Amino acid sequence: EVIVEVHSAGINPTDWKQRKGTLSTIFPLTLPCILGIDLSGRVVRAGADSPYSEGDEVFGRQTLDRMRELNGSYAEYAIVDSADLYRKPSRLTHDEAAAVPHACLAAYAALAHVGQLVSKCKASQERAVLILGGSGGVGTFAVQVAKRHFSCFVMASCSAANVDLVRELGADEVLDYSDPGFLRSVGGTKFDVVLDCVGGDDYWTAFR
Repeated sequence: EVIVEVHSAGINPTDWKQRKGTLSTIFPLTLPCILGIDLSGRVVRAGADSPYSEGDEVFGRQTLDRMRELNGSYAEYAIVDSADLYRKPSRLTHDEAAAVPHACLAAYAALAHVGQLVSKCKASQERAVLILGGSGGVGTFAVQVAKRHFSCFVMASCSAANVDLVRELGADEVLDYSDPGFLRSVGGTKFDVVLDCVGGDDYWTAFR
């Protein structure tokens, strides 16, 4: 374990759902409790078995299970398992780094574990992935992970204002979801994985 002096903390839907009590049946917490998952900061003390040293700049997460017993990231200091931290790239600010862990891990888990792209990546043919909501928090990471890590053909949807951003992140085709022909355009491709970062019944009904 290490003690991290928290410089920045991210806020995700999981955080506000915890605060609202929506997740109380899944992750019950005893009050008082300091919430917060994502963080970026500086190591001020490290355990003997930790790969980090005092002064190292790191970013990572406080897991929900550990939050039951220890502070979350909305604190001046947080005790974090070294396995849940990584060295902060010098090109990223603490604010930028604190926005990465939870959303990026959600994108990876959806593609690798639920979408099973880890096993499919052994196949010789290119896989195709459709990401609905490619310009959101999880969607922006999903586009990059699908393209750069799994080498997939990536089609993503977003608003017209974000088309250039999603294309820059690596999407091969970007569709404006407000276009009346959006669903028909998508229908011409066979996808190995459809990742819905928008939610609701409309897309589920259309793509199942």
